[in-house]
Amino acid sequence: LVPLAMLVLLASAGESLANGPEAVADVAATAEQARIEAYWTPERLAKAIPRDLIIEGGTGKTRAPLSVAAVDAGSGASWTGDGAINQRSGKVFFAFSPGATPGQFDYVCSGAILQDGGNAGDSLVLTAGHCAYDRDTGSFATNWIFIPDWDGDPVYDCGSVMYGCWWARALVIRGEYVDSPDLNASIQHDYAIAVVGPG
Repeated sequence: LVPLAMLVLLASAGESLANGPEAVADVAATAEQARIEAYWTPERLAKAIPRDLIIEGGTGKTRAPLSVAAVDAGSGASWTGDGAINQRSGKVFFAFSPGATPGQFDYVCSGAILQDGGNAGDSLVLTAGHCAYDRDTGSFATNWIFIPDWDGDPVYDCGSVMYGCWWARALVIRGEYVDSPDLNASIQHDYAIAVVGPG
């Protein structure tokens, strides 16, 4: 079995941890958080495309939608049942540059808190693997944030969101999701864990 095999740290924080004291890492991390929150303007948040993979007929390959019009109208629907998920769920927003297609695309997926570290430590958020890593290009998502309680408070501004925007310090996916040549096998491992902190 391959463990949670792929881990990427955001570059500025990772380099500071390797080359300097923790205080320097904290400064770099704060700057990276500010950069990511500045990226997510209200307009970007409002126009993010649900990243539901589309299976191409005949090939068995998947691709991500490049516009809202390409997404099934029922996809990404909010949970309507009861339970603790209502307090732990939210939305993740992130960007990909999809290979041969020029430009960068902003996406949105659902996510849920696995562990809430509060202000004292990091929290863990669960989402789909394809909402953290693009198998086609072999690249991790950038500008990744989680907004808790999105359904209860869908505010398109990180500065005004009740619980803040939590940026990903690290994204972790299964090695099987990356390496499996078979779509059906990779789907069994299509999940990711983000190490996030309150904004």
